[in-house]
Amino acid sequence: MAKVSVIQADITTLDVDAIVNAANTSLLGGGGVDGAIHRKAGPELATACRMLHGCKTGDAKLTKGFKFTSSLVIHTVGPVWNGRRPRPERDLLASCYRRSLEITADKGFETVAFPAISTGIYRFPADEAAAIAVREVTMFKGSRPTEVIFCCFDAASADRHRARPWRVLMRNTLAFDGPVILGAGLAGLTAALSATTGAAKTALVLSPTPLASGCSSAWAQGGMAAALSGDDTPELHAADTIAAGAGLCDPEAVDLLTREGPQAVRDLAALGAPFDRKADDGFVLSLEAAHSAARVARVGGDGAGAAIHGRCHRGGPRDADHRGPRKRPRPPPAAGRHRPCGRRAGRCRRRPGRDPQPPA
Repeated sequence: MAKVSVIQADITTLDVDAIVNAANTSLLGGGGVDGAIHRKAGPELATACRMLHGCKTGDAKLTKGFKFTSSLVIHTVGPVWNGRRPRPERDLLASCYRRSLEITADKGFETVAFPAISTGIYRFPADEAAAIAVREVTMFKGSRPTEVIFCCFDAASADRHRARPWRVLMRNTLAFDGPVILGAGLAGLTAALSATTGAAKTALVLSPTPLASGCSSAWAQGGMAAALSGDDTPELHAADTIAAGAGLCDPEAVDLLTREGPQAVRDLAALGAPFDRKADDGFVLSLEAAHSAARVARVGGDGAGAAIHGRCHRGGPRDADHRGPRKRPRPPPAAGRHRPCGRRAGRCRRRPGRDPQPPA
């Protein structure tokens, strides 16, 4: 990790390999730090920036420093804070620091200086901006730069960058004393349901997207392969898998998955996963691909992923139909009302002037 220092100074006076400019999308100069850097570098900087054809918010581009004696200039465009939800400004500001550091690492710069991006006329909350800046710099994994300087315009900004500002990002944290599951795919939800069968009644599932919408489990169409029939064994399943893998499979991983597979399918069924079943309650198994025995348990043909994931998401069975709960049938309209909208005679906006139809 690079050495991080915080100073209060004019960024245009620093002797570093690169300085970061808090630019606008045109890259042609503006107020604040942007204007100061353009004035110090001279008109050649604007000419060079014009050749870059602007820059998107959250991105960064590199130019020479011209009248800066030793510095090149990394131009990055910070977000304008709008204060509404959702707030993509946080991600965009973080991207400004990441992209600038990536350019620094790519060019092999040893030292780089950052201003407090977006905290001027772009109105980004100064505390959060400092927290994001420090977090991105300390988490950056490149071997360059070896030193990062936060060059602050005033003492208040410098104090924010020094005072462990990542605490600001934790203001809306959730205090939870129970099982925490990372990931909301089939494995994650199964782990959450299993974790709540004992003393714990609630599990916290962390997912970057809403449940049942962004995981690969919900998109899977095939069934689950496991040695579930009386004439099949995990050893035979493992042998088929290794043969089909043609040297690409890890034998230990294959052995673990084939041994645990049958119980995993039974556990999912117990949790309400609606696998296709026989009259004797056994699993309907299909023979597919390189399997030498019928061992693929399905749900309604090709609906395994969505059905299993959705049932685990809901925490158990809701209905015999794996496609979800049946809709409650709409009652027929009362006598003297229209079937299309249920309004009384003469008041139907959809079919004005039509006589009401009696219910079937």
